[in-house]
Amino acid sequence: SSKQTMTYKNNKLLLPGTINVNDCWFLARSNPVDRQNDIKQAITKWLEHSKFEIIFVENSNADLSFLDELKEAHPGRLETLSFDGNNYDRSFGKGHGEILAINYGLDHSEKLRDEKFFHKVAGRYFLTEIEEKYAEFEEQFGADKIDLVVHIKEELFYEHNSIPTVYFGITRELYDSHLRNFKVHDNHGIYLEHGMYKAFTSCLLLNDLIQEEEDKLNLFFVKEIGLEADQVSGTNNHVIEHLK
Repeated sequence: SSKQTMTYKNNKLLLPGTINVNDCWFLARSNPVDRQNDIKQAITKWLEHSKFEIIFVENSNADLSFLDELKEAHPGRLETLSFDGNNYDRSFGKGHGEILAINYGLDHSEKLRDEKFFHKVAGRYFLTEIEEKYAEFEEQFGADKIDLVVHIKEELFYEHNSIPTVYFGITRELYDSHLRNFKVHDNHGIYLEHGMYKAFTSCLLLNDLIQEEEDKLNLFFVKEIGLEADQVSGTNNHVIEHLK
């Protein structure tokens, strides 16, 4: 199949996740056993059905030994990090925790240490579309010519000034300048999705000011990410419909 011959250079996938949600507001799917199973299932799928190297970053200091058998089955492809990053003010919501987990991964992961670009998928999801689409972008433009890949849904983009963040691919440089310190506050209606919209539109504005074509930022978007039909959203525990 085309999957077997697919090659691309930027192959690091960061999966932030939380096992003990510590009464986080806006999270209905909060049973640690459910979450552990969801995560293991998703990571298994990534390892078996993609060529990504996986960095799983868990932010509630959970024991990750339940992933040891996957590490043994797929030598060198799974790195796991766990840290205590889940004690922030609950009203900030899960987007804040996710940024802390991504920041931790970028600062502590061996696999990401020398990477200029990384992919991020929310830890409990497996997406069927992004690998192939991303590989096509690389084939067409080259690995070093991709600064940002986002999932744009027009109605969310134009009506809510937001870009879904279940998946994105981004250079470390852009992440550090636009998202690392973005203040997410779910309770005030400020989500990571707004941060990504802001990052994307800032890049567009910046490009207008850059004279030289080769200095412009290269922005890509996908319309489908291939969320599997039965995947459950952590936010309200209903199947995600608006993100498909």
